[in-house]
Amino acid sequence: MNVYFTASTANLERDQAKYQKIIHCLESAGHHVSESWLLEKITNKLSKLTSREILLKNIQLLQESDFVVLELSTPSLGVGYCIGQAIANYRKILCLYPQGIDKNEISEIVTGSTSALLTYCAYDQDNLEQVIRDYIAGLNMDNLRKFNFIANEQIIQYIADGALKEGKSKSEFLRDKILKEFIHK
Repeated sequence: MNVYFTASTANLERDQAKYQKIIHCLESAGHHVSESWLLEKITNKLSKLTSREILLKNIQLLQESDFVVLELSTPSLGVGYCIGQAIANYRKILCLYPQGIDKNEISEIVTGSTSALLTYCAYDQDNLEQVIRDYIAGLNMDNLRKFNFIANEQIIQYIADGALKEGKSKSEFLRDKILKEFIHK
């Protein structure tokens, strides 16, 4: 699977080893980590792209990803923006934060989201690989299949309203509704 990973670059020198371990865990589990702006900074690849081009490239990488991994130990506007983009693109998001940091210390804008796409996990150097493996095992994306669905405006509005109310993507809301109301009934 393609993974989009990002974190704050504010303390990159201090956090670089931690970020590289996360990348290593993802790659050793057989996943491809996209060449995001964070990876370019870690590997000292000097980008000749403008800020706008970097933004567009990273949005595209995020859209092409199967899921997103974020490290939240340092507050970051860029990471917050990526969370918004990932939710808007219905990507599952693993939000990692170091054990010992109280989840309440993470921005309320981030932890206040009711999106079912977000999963928060505390980690340390010893359990990081297991945390990532457990999360990926729980994705269960192989069982999902994409198809076209043509609906009238009333159905589209019902799905959109229900998804918003339950903090889910429209497809998640519709899947859950069909399972609950028709299949399991």
